[in-house]
Amino acid sequence: MTTTTRFRIWYYKKNTCHKQALESFRNGGTNFEDTHGLVVPEFRLSENEDRGHILLNLDAIFAIFNNYATNPLADGNGDGQALIRSLGVSHTSMSVGDIIEYIDANENKSEAYRVALFGFNKLQ
Repeated sequence: MTTTTRFRIWYYKKNTCHKQALESFRNGGTNFEDTHGLVVPEFRLSENEDRGHILLNLDAIFAIFNNYATNPLADGNGDGQALIRSLGVSHTSMSVGDIIEYIDANENKSEAYRVALFGFNKLQ
């Protein structure tokens, strides 16, 4: 069984520099399609994985996408590899600059968090 909390996973495109993406975010940009590829349109944590707090859940997602056995985009999944290439993305593991978008269906809102060198930065 899964939780009702949903996430979208965005990986930065190989032709995007981090400076370009950060400037877009600082200027209030929330359209990630210019700088990122939507590699997982809907991701849910299982009840066992859900840690009950957004920052802890971000850590859990980061761990899932950096573990070959649990990453849905890993080399063993040919469809995942074809998808990331078609979106202009060149990496499989979650990296600095990638975005986890948290979707709260109950409140009809979303929040985006960029993977930082340490932890996550909430995008405004």
